[in-house]
Amino acid sequence: AFFQARLQPGAPDPVRNGAELTYTVTIQNLGPDSASTVTLTSQPDRASSFVSLTAPDGWSCSTPATGHPGTVACSMSILPVGSATFRSVAMSGSAQRAL
Repeated sequence: AFFQARLQPGAPDPVRNGAELTYTVTIQNLGPDSASTVTLTSQPDRASSFVSLTAPDGWSCSTPATGHPGTVACSMSILPVGSATFRSVAMSGSAQRAL
């Protein structure tokens, strides 16, 4: 399988200190075959606090507690040809990235 990952810029831009910032990550399996044991991991900026994550069906995710910094990790046993979109919201002082 061949993969492409895309991080869309956060909104709003610029973000004010303490405001929520939303980022979107799209992972696309360009084929020709399904992929097994796919993992997406992100270490947000230390000044960011996790708020929420929306993951597509079939993905298993672990996140820090709401309001705390930490790593977001999601995995899927088999990713068919196509794409899956993730959205994460983080509160941040310097918010370099959220997912």
